[in-house]
Amino acid sequence: MLLLFIVPVCVSGQAVITAIFDADLPGGLPKGTELYINQDIADLSLLGVGSANNGGGTDGVEFTFPAIAVDSGTYVYLASDSASFVEFFGFNADYITSAMAINGDDAIELFWDSLGIDIFGDIAVSGTGQPWEYTDGWAARKPMTGPDGTAFILQNWNFSGVAALDMQVTNATAHNPVPLKSYTDTTTVDGPDVTVILQNLTFTPQDITIELGQTVRWMNVENFEAHNVNGQQTQFPCNPSGFYSGEAALGPWNFDVTFNVSGFYDYQCDPHVSYGMFGSVTVVDPNAPEYPAYDISVVNTEDASGNADSSGTVCELQGVVHGPNFRPIGLQFTIIDVATEAGINVFKNTADCYDVTEGDLISVRGMITQFNGLTEIIPSEPIEVISSGNVLMDPIKVDGALDESMESLLVRVDEISTDSIVSTGTSGWNLFGTGPGGQYLVRLDADVFIDVSIYDTEIFVTGIVGQFDSEEPFSDGYQLQPRSPSDIDFMSGVTNLPQSAITLSPNPSSETIHLDTDLQVQKIKIYTTTGHIIYKDEFKGPLINISRLSTGVYVIVAETHEGSWTGKLIKS
Repeated sequence: MLLLFIVPVCVSGQAVITAIFDADLPGGLPKGTELYINQDIADLSLLGVGSANNGGGTDGVEFTFPAIAVDSGTYVYLASDSASFVEFFGFNADYITSAMAINGDDAIELFWDSLGIDIFGDIAVSGTGQPWEYTDGWAARKPMTGPDGTAFILQNWNFSGVAALDMQVTNATAHNPVPLKSYTDTTTVDGPDVTVILQNLTFTPQDITIELGQTVRWMNVENFEAHNVNGQQTQFPCNPSGFYSGEAALGPWNFDVTFNVSGFYDYQCDPHVSYGMFGSVTVVDPNAPEYPAYDISVVNTEDASGNADSSGTVCELQGVVHGPNFRPIGLQFTIIDVATEAGINVFKNTADCYDVTEGDLISVRGMITQFNGLTEIIPSEPIEVISSGNVLMDPIKVDGALDESMESLLVRVDEISTDSIVSTGTSGWNLFGTGPGGQYLVRLDADVFIDVSIYDTEIFVTGIVGQFDSEEPFSDGYQLQPRSPSDIDFMSGVTNLPQSAITLSPNPSSETIHLDTDLQVQKIKIYTTTGHIIYKDEFKGPLINISRLSTGVYVIVAETHEGSWTGKLIKS
């Protein structure tokens, strides 16, 4: 029996829902919907909209349009309030209605003469955690689909992903903007710009580059092999938006996607992943801003008041990653041009798909800013890895005080005598000590699992120089941040062992953990992330019972004849 994959096409309908948005201005605004008028309408009052909140089912028509005529091809915008819509999008919404007081888990219904003609979401299910959730984000209908009547068709939509609009103040400057006016119906599309053939367990061509707004058509020409195209963000979370042809099906069938967000997209054929049936789409914006390439040494200078000379400059920088990512959600790490010994902090306050790896030579495109005296670059484009395993900068030996000339560089200070250690909550500790240049602040970040209990003696510290000074002339607040426990050596002979010396398994664990090591372990200590010791005992064997610990993250320390090892323990 021959099975056919049916591609959704435009069905009869006066209008169609083309976009839903839930932005992040104060109050979680603006919220609203974009509609597209498919046919000339003499009396718009026959059209109505309603929202189904929290999976509570339909509320029917909650907003009726005025009795006016509207031409085919018109976009109509509804919002919950006027001011935030103008602030975010830069133009006025057509209609303001409380029916648009939606959250990212609410469905939208479109009615004609009280009959449902299109729908977004499942009116009987809260969207939280569902594939169609758009909290602090958006959903946009794919061209040449809909209206869908009263049956929601997930594959007819692209999604930004949850939190895509977090901290975004305007749609024009958003990294992943709401793709307004991106819908086209079957009467306005002449054909695809690029065609990809699915045949012989391959996508041909496998990797393509297109311009923003162009359409890709995938064609399964085989009636004996079931394929699909899966570029959903659940499968590839770094895709700027998702696309999905549905479950694998026999050909012949076509699947079209118009790409309205620039960036790099991965996709696969689900049943043939093991055969390497993957592909990619690179979407280039020909009108994207220019990012002139500068050496880090050109843009990391300050004036006499400590203000960054290049603040507000848009540019591209290259440097080698030194140290880990110190921000659990987002980015906070250092890149250094080893040849010129110039460094800069890279910062982003939202989730990012770059996996920070020391030794990577990367390209960062963004804007130079300054925060509490520290010069940094905030990426506005995906970070590009040029090469890996590059040589790191040799630490600069410092015998005096830390100053601006050392900012974002790797330095070493010997013989710091610990004066006090102060917890900064879950983020780590501040160690205050006296050394060859007077007073030093050593920042012990919880993300590098440093055991503060053993730093009650003189230490040698290697680390990245940061700054936290809230007032001009920004000449104070310098701090030394070790990248890992191995960046601290001891005068007293205590050695910090590398992470590879001991392996914990399973981790996370709910009952017991096993220490796999050839070292002679003497004692085990477990701390909370705020530095409180909650377990201390002689090591009696490879298994340690952690069943009495509360669920959470802990620091575990193993004292051995060879030195002290510190790791991260997750109790599930």
